[in-house]
Amino acid sequence: MYWSELETLQQKIIIAIFISLAMSIFFKEFLIVLTVLIILLIISYLLFYKGIWKQKIDTAIIILVILSIIFKEFLIVLLVVLLVVLLIFYTLFYSFENMFKSIYNFFFEEFEEKDTKTYYDKPKRKTNKYYSDKKFDYDLELENRLNRLNYDIFTKTDETELFTTTYEQNLENYGIDYIYHMTHINNIHNILGYGLLSHNNNKVNSTIDNPEVNGKRNFLEPIYNKNVHNYVPFYFNPKNAMLYVNKNIQDNIIILVFDATLIYQNGSLFTDGNASVRGTKFFNNLNDLNKLDWKCLKSQYWNDFVDGKRKMMAEVLVPNKVKIDKLQKIYCNNYYTKNRIELILEIELMDIEVEINENIFFKG
Repeated sequence: MYWSELETLQQKIIIAIFISLAMSIFFKEFLIVLTVLIILLIISYLLFYKGIWKQKIDTAIIILVILSIIFKEFLIVLLVVLLVVLLIFYTLFYSFENMFKSIYNFFFEEFEEKDTKTYYDKPKRKTNKYYSDKKFDYDLELENRLNRLNYDIFTKTDETELFTTTYEQNLENYGIDYIYHMTHINNIHNILGYGLLSHNNNKVNSTIDNPEVNGKRNFLEPIYNKNVHNYVPFYFNPKNAMLYVNKNIQDNIIILVFDATLIYQNGSLFTDGNASVRGTKFFNNLNDLNKLDWKCLKSQYWNDFVDGKRKMMAEVLVPNKVKIDKLQKIYCNNYYTKNRIELILEIELMDIEVEINENIFFKG
């Protein structure tokens, strides 16, 4: 109870005391003692142990005042004394609840201790052996279930770590540090705001795609039977034929460098070449990475390899959308583009490394 509530309650009690004193001058009756005691017991039970005293305290005071009017004479003084004592005890215990609990414990604590001992002695009796055994069986079963749960949790955790370690080891074995997505610089603002979206979106400001090639990508891939246009495309090596055909606008092309773990995101695929070319194979198992021509993929030019142009454009296809938190850095080939990207990142309050990497772009 707050101090403001205490002051209000004290005022009400004092008013009740003075009204009772005034009524005792005109009315006499000794049975008021019994009535007061009964009322006090009812109040202490209903108002405090039932937790409804805040709503009923006004009613209790009014009842006391009315009873002091109906019943007569000098024993009303006892009511006054009791109220004063309660007020004193209240100031000592800071709340009626603590006060009545203290009084209750003083009279009934010894009884409760004996009763508690008797209650806890019961399971030792023969008549309660069934319940004692059942409790033991329940505890044992609970312990067994917890042990099985912990085993499952740790086993699944170990399996997940093994799964992750194995896949990361695969990426490391083939030197796959990142995967790459190329786009026009005019698209960077929407990419930072919405993430990297699949081909079927309306957030592209400038395109570097070949319409004829895009038409060839409009088919269902053989593993999940989803349209290839519903995937976000990445390359293992961005210095490929697509970048070459756009070399005249390379100053406006940026290479987005993404976390390679996207390759084993649920629903992701990878190919052994350009997805738009007939004969390109699709995979969703990292053990099939060995089916890609890594010598071609790690080289600077594709002309030295049979079917090198297609192989150099091997892709990672991630369904629907890639969140921007997977973006590790951004490559460009000139300071003007770098400064422009850094200004956009500063406005967007994003801390992403921007690097000029002329080796990943074509000369001239």
